[in-house]
Amino acid sequence: MPGALVSVKALNGCWAQRTQTDSKGSYFLGAPVPGEYRLLAELPGLIKQARDVTLDASGTRRIDFALQHAPVLSSVTINEPGDLPEMVQRLRFLPLCRSLADLLRERGEE
Repeated sequence: MPGALVSVKALNGCWAQRTQTDSKGSYFLGAPVPGEYRLLAELPGLIKQARDVTLDASGTRRIDFALQHAPVLSSVTINEPGDLPEMVQRLRFLPLCRSLADLLRERGEE
């Protein structure tokens, strides 16, 4: 996935590095010594993925990620008009719906 942020951190907390994937979705991170590491791949709108890996003295290991789209709220059911303010309050906690809540508040429909 082009533009994804990939980071690696030593599980002992002593070292970390990050990079961004290129136009083909490829990346390279180098670890200074063999050991236990956690890799994290992330891209806005997709679910983050983490992998714990052990690097040995050979020094090279290919780690692929397949980022999935984050779940999206696709519908809201309002049973009675009185439910609207409470529903809008709940939607404020969902980044995708925040603009809907702001729009309703601006229109005085909150």
